[in-house]
Amino acid sequence: MVQSTRTGGRFSRRTLILSAVALVVILALAIGLGVGLGTGNDDDDDDDNQGSSPEPTSTSTPLPPTNGTIWQPAVNSTWQIVLINPINLDSDATSVTPDVEVFDLDLYTNANSTFKTLHRLGKKVICYFSAGSYEPYRPDSSQFHDSDMGKELDGWPGERWLDLRSDNVRSIMTARIQFAREKGCDAIDPDNVDGYVCSNDRYSQDFSDVSFF
Repeated sequence: MVQSTRTGGRFSRRTLILSAVALVVILALAIGLGVGLGTGNDDDDDDDNQGSSPEPTSTSTPLPPTNGTIWQPAVNSTWQIVLINPINLDSDATSVTPDVEVFDLDLYTNANSTFKTLHRLGKKVICYFSAGSYEPYRPDSSQFHDSDMGKELDGWPGERWLDLRSDNVRSIMTARIQFAREKGCDAIDPDNVDGYVCSNDRYSQDFSDVSFF
């Protein structure tokens, strides 16, 4: 057996080998722990988000307290979406066509009296608004800043994606939700909240699609 006279060099190689093994073990533990924590957080988020509403940010206008009742549509409920034009319904109407249980209507273009009549006829009203895009014709459109807006939506000239991280955007959307509640909506239908799966345009994030009061 040939012994090396460079004891320091042999010691360095041994240290290097041991260090490499230790590094592999540490990386393996770190990756395993990271995967475990990531999986656990996803499960917790899913559990926490079921049947709950997101808490407003510290800069958001607080919503009025709930009355303790939440409407949930029954399985196989009949419904109709009418977004392009408002429903023309007399305040003393005794029926509505189509005679369905749930109407999904634009929050702004339909009169309060329409909602009251539908409720009197035993119908539920879901109020539609765009929560993820800027529409220049909405009554609150002047409140958006240029920095809140990104690219135009394909096929919708003048409509632009919103940066949902913006405190200003969140404040406007909080006010819309409060307005829907005051108008008597049974639920809201915030549109354009799935931009991250629809396109690669900037400023698009995810919300839940329908929230019930």
